[in-house]
Amino acid sequence: MVERTQLKGLAVPGELRGRLAAFTDDRPRHQLLNWARAKEPRFELSPTEYVETIMEAAAMVGSGRHRRGGIVVLDQVNPFPFMLGWPPPRGGQLWSGPGAPVRRADEVFAEADHVLIPKFSTYGAWTERARLEYGMYLSQNFPASEETPSWIVLSREGAVTTLPDVIRRVPGDVDPACCGGR
Repeated sequence: MVERTQLKGLAVPGELRGRLAAFTDDRPRHQLLNWARAKEPRFELSPTEYVETIMEAAAMVGSGRHRRGGIVVLDQVNPFPFMLGWPPPRGGQLWSGPGAPVRRADEVFAEADHVLIPKFSTYGAWTERARLEYGMYLSQNFPASEETPSWIVLSREGAVTTLPDVIRRVPGDVDPACCGGR
């Protein structure tokens, strides 16, 4: 049962927690879980795992350090405006994935203060495609980068209170592990 955010009261199937933690060690293979599940006729994330990851991201961006503003997610759906009660960015897509058009980066991210990139995507092929398509734009326009076990969070200049573990990038510095590919 979800106990925080506007998802409070949402029931998700009971499942052993912590499975994702096994995939978040220091090795840079965050796609491992998605690849393992893609071979079987299952979803890439179970409902319980999905809720775990979005609660983790909501805790980070809702901590008070991140300016309340537009969030774009490089995954199939963006639950965060609803979860956090923040306004959605205009022009953002409600759903992305197979058959969804890849729009120009300046349109997609025009009103975004934060971009969340899942390490455990609900549809890994779309997340990888979006990272490849938008990687250069993201590195030039979202210089603050921080990570959780399940997310890479990019923020515009001034949209987050900087802590020592927040990495600052300079325009043109594409980090392939983050946004530009594998």
